[in-house]
Amino acid sequence: MTTSTTDSSPAHLDPVAQRCASYRRDFNLPARFEAPSRCIVLPLGHLVGAVSVPRGQGDRVLTELRMRFLGGPIVENLETRRWTFITGPGSVILSHAFAELAKLRATIGTTGDIVRLPTPDEEARGVLRWVRAPQARRALPAHTAVIATLRILATRPC
Repeated sequence: MTTSTTDSSPAHLDPVAQRCASYRRDFNLPARFEAPSRCIVLPLGHLVGAVSVPRGQGDRVLTELRMRFLGGPIVENLETRRWTFITGPGSVILSHAFAELAKLRATIGTTGDIVRLPTPDEEARGVLRWVRAPQARRALPAHTAVIATLRILATRPC
């Protein structure tokens, strides 16, 4: 007697659910598949943080981080033209630094916030894409490294 070990449930066949499983398995990102909306979300908190900036600033930050071997995954929302740097866990940010970051149009994710990760559908529709995809066995850049780089670049001329 032979029995099938293939899971034929809809979640197993769903490319969005499979992508979410890959984010968890291959990149250790605590992603969740939200079936009703067909989105993949990344809850921020004790495992991951995020810093979101306008695309132009993001490009400059990425260049600086890569020179220091600190580049990590970045999601671009093509509708809002913002880049979200996926980082290690966030840290406490002093109010004066928060005000400075707000002037730079940076958004710092806090515990309980979520970041949408690209699904095959959203990539095909041109909604979300990876600027820099996550890499297996590669640590996320420190939250403070991304913030410090953004602040330093704000003092330099473009």
